[in-house]
Amino acid sequence: MDDLITVREAARQSDLTTGYINQLIRKGKIKGHKVGWSYLIERESFSEWLKKRNQQKQEDANNV
Repeated sequence: MDDLITVREAARQSDLTTGYINQLIRKGKIKGHKVGWSYLIERESFSEWLKKRNQQKQEDANNV
């Protein structure tokens, strides 16, 4: 269970909204598993997505 986090926990770690994280799961950008009415996210998948997002933001800032 340590390899899964809730959408709410992911939102706290990243300053993203829970709605946006749910959208990322539905679009297949991060791996999540539907449990009842909510999702559990694979921690590694979310960490990798967040790292790529931060790298892209850094590259965009350097290109300005």
